[in-house]
Amino acid sequence: MSNSPESNWKRAFNTATAAVVLAGGLAFAPGTASAQSQTETEAEDSSAVGEIVVTATRREENLQDVPLAVTAFSGEALAETRIQTFADLAQATPGPTFVPISGASGSQLQMRGQYASDDSPAFDTPVGIFIDDIYYGSVASFYPDFYDIEQLAVLRGPQGTTFGRNTVGGALQITSRRPSFDGYEGTVTATIRSQDGFESTGAFNMPLTDNLAARFAYSVKNVGGDVYNVTTGNHVNDANIWSGRASLLWQASPNIDVLASASYTRDDSLGDGPVLIGQGALIASLNNPYDSGNTYLDDDGKTERDIFNAFVRADWRMDWGTLTSITGYRTLDAFYREDIDGSPVEIAPNKIDINEEEQFSQEIRLTSNSGGAIEWVAGVYYLHQQTFRSETYTFGAPASTFIFGSPWRINAFTGGNVYRVRIAGDIETESIAPFGELTWHLNDQWAITGGVRYTYDQKENVTDQQNLTTPGATTVFFGLPKTVAAEESWDAWTPRVILEFQPTQDIMLYASASRGFKSGGYNYAAPTVAQAQTPILPETNTSYEIGAKTTWLDGRFRANLALYDAVTEDLQVRSLVGTTLQVNNAGEAEVQGLELELLAVPVDALTLGFNYAYTDAVYNDYRGCATYTVTNPAPPPATLTVPWDCSGNRIPFVPENSFNVFAQYEWRFANDATLTARIEDSWADAYEVHIGNGDLNPTLAAQGVAAPGFGPLIPRGLTEKDHTINGFLTYEAPGGDWQVQLWGRNLTDERYVTFATNYFFYLLTNAEATAAAPATLTEADRASVSRGRSFGVTATFNLN
Repeated sequence: MSNSPESNWKRAFNTATAAVVLAGGLAFAPGTASAQSQTETEAEDSSAVGEIVVTATRREENLQDVPLAVTAFSGEALAETRIQTFADLAQATPGPTFVPISGASGSQLQMRGQYASDDSPAFDTPVGIFIDDIYYGSVASFYPDFYDIEQLAVLRGPQGTTFGRNTVGGALQITSRRPSFDGYEGTVTATIRSQDGFESTGAFNMPLTDNLAARFAYSVKNVGGDVYNVTTGNHVNDANIWSGRASLLWQASPNIDVLASASYTRDDSLGDGPVLIGQGALIASLNNPYDSGNTYLDDDGKTERDIFNAFVRADWRMDWGTLTSITGYRTLDAFYREDIDGSPVEIAPNKIDINEEEQFSQEIRLTSNSGGAIEWVAGVYYLHQQTFRSETYTFGAPASTFIFGSPWRINAFTGGNVYRVRIAGDIETESIAPFGELTWHLNDQWAITGGVRYTYDQKENVTDQQNLTTPGATTVFFGLPKTVAAEESWDAWTPRVILEFQPTQDIMLYASASRGFKSGGYNYAAPTVAQAQTPILPETNTSYEIGAKTTWLDGRFRANLALYDAVTEDLQVRSLVGTTLQVNNAGEAEVQGLELELLAVPVDALTLGFNYAYTDAVYNDYRGCATYTVTNPAPPPATLTVPWDCSGNRIPFVPENSFNVFAQYEWRFANDATLTARIEDSWADAYEVHIGNGDLNPTLAAQGVAAPGFGPLIPRGLTEKDHTINGFLTYEAPGGDWQVQLWGRNLTDERYVTFATNYFFYLLTNAEATAAAPATLTEADRASVSRGRSFGVTATFNLN
């Protein structure tokens, strides 16, 4: 069978076509004709798939009228299907995957081949997170606990014009519920679940005066871990988190609203419980297959985070448009401790991170009224962010238990001693960006949109690296102690052009071209002064997309399709340079794909959904993606500097094919009570976990050096997400005063590798370590594994 890009595209297109035909057949299923004989009002109430209003273009629009690839979820849908994490969100959205680059504190979404390969605060994420239009500068400062949410929208593809701020892959737009003047109301939920878990959320709305209303919301989550640490006897990968939010809405006049909101989150959880995957007698003795639910760490790890966010938004509605001011402020204080080698042996017993962030942002935006021949939005955005991170590493262990990068023992680097090194980075970011976009409706069918944003970013980085064991002495891997200051600025124009054609009221076709920009950064953990002072170039992404938004059969069937081709220049990727992991720039990466979303209501009580994504993501040009500098102390002595070429390799964490499907049926009883059953299934191809794609080093092998392979040698099959089944059964009392839901996620207890890294060591016995170079043994790779089965019962009480 051919694996050429042409055959892959043809196979994906045929799959999408078959899915459209299948869903179309479902839409014509028995029961449709009788439903169509109802009045139009009845049909809208009982059988239509429903209208979704989003603000993906900075104005309220029907989702089907937005010429972008957008998946939107209401707050009710998030709660009813228990979408609580990025992993849950990825299962319900075509294309994205969950990437826990540094455990729960560094979780993120991969979108259209874009993800942050390094959680360093000196670099930005390529998928922007916007909560109530406030940009979150790091994933560590955001915990995905979607409570009291009005809507969550996933915008795929570059959003560099109206959103800006590092959205080369897309954006996550989250809107909280606002206070209301409609009366006193409240909602409280309580959940008892597996892993000895208890969860509760609540929201309370209170009109205080005729022009002042308040809303308070909270979330409490105390869930035991589903990974058992045999060494310590504790369950890790737990969640002990609580959050609260208070909002105040003031109607200063009939045309002026002022919304103020503040939230606080406290996270006090254990580590994420990585496992070791590899060969050798010691790993085999751990009896630790990646899906066993066991790990063997000498330290459970720890996450402590205090996250504070506040904003004030003012909207002044005039006859011709709306002037909006959004002022945001947020802080993060965090402490992390992790067993970075992932083993019960004290190779590198722990890594301690201290992370502090402070961010201020201001946006002024002017938006024309909707409905005219010309619609426009213009504004300016400012951001100032100060981030400090201190990382403390401890190295050293008995040389008889492992060797570092066969055949070199760890004491060849440490002298047999235990020592500690601290690396700190103080990064200041300042950004300003004016922007504007205009849509001209040429007639009832055609419209053209053009927009542009100019971004100016400046970063200052101060690096401080010290040997805490022997002050002033050279540190292993990180070189001489040093304090290095550097400063750089970048600017970019990010335009977008869209052509829309609407042949009928229910069909909209579009074609777009857009550019995205992701700011540059610094390797503050670099081993030399020159490397620490050298800025990494920003990314630029050029994307072309064609799509269709269609609604059929009086609203019973919806089919949305997007095909795209995106090329990224200077993609920022973390890889091995000498003995340290650093971010460098790939020459060029290209991602081509297809995304399909189908929704059908074949009979009044039945809703069916199907999402599919095909993604072909490769590095077109990535020579010198890593450099090995190795010294073999055994005869004959040799020093080798070996570059690597990753051109043609697949981009990690991007499955070629993925889909999710659901069926939901509602029974309505004579007393107006309802019983709703829902079943979901998601699946994804296996994907690579490292830019090296697990390749062995042919250059070193040819020179007789038994060096490790490039990147984790995880078999690709371990990353395949075989069918993950979720189920929900919900009873709602008459009048909707209360409801009870039985639920289960990952009912088949499917486990797969979500992330993996290594530190280029083998975990070996004495006999193995003193034998010939163990070229046939794989390294001990540190892997994160998906969560196992969970289930519970949730009760909801509406206090109206």
